[in-house]
Amino acid sequence: MQIFSEVCENIVYRSTDAGADLDMDNFEGETSLTMDRTGGTADVDNLELATSLTLKDLRATADSTFNYLDADVTGSADAGAVTVDGVQDGADVPILGDELSVTAVGMPVV
Repeated sequence: MQIFSEVCENIVYRSTDAGADLDMDNFEGETSLTMDRTGGTADVDNLELATSLTLKDLRATADSTFNYLDADVTGSADAGAVTVDGVQDGADVPILGDELSVTAVGMPVV
């Protein structure tokens, strides 16, 4: 499945099984991406640093990878905003970017 949009500020994505991958190059003007109750694989590519990422109530079966735009991540001072809210134990969610600093809010204390 491919999703295309001219201008979309707030994107909320939900899939209950193996979902579709999102290529953020298909969106323009987005300020936030929320992965809401996602289970299965739903990878996100070309995420911009200016786009806040929220992982909300991800299921234990979530297996998603988030790749930031190489052009946005150029040095150790780059940072992405990530909110983790209710991700179930067992979810596999790597967030990738060369020398990217991620601040996660709402992580459970282990």
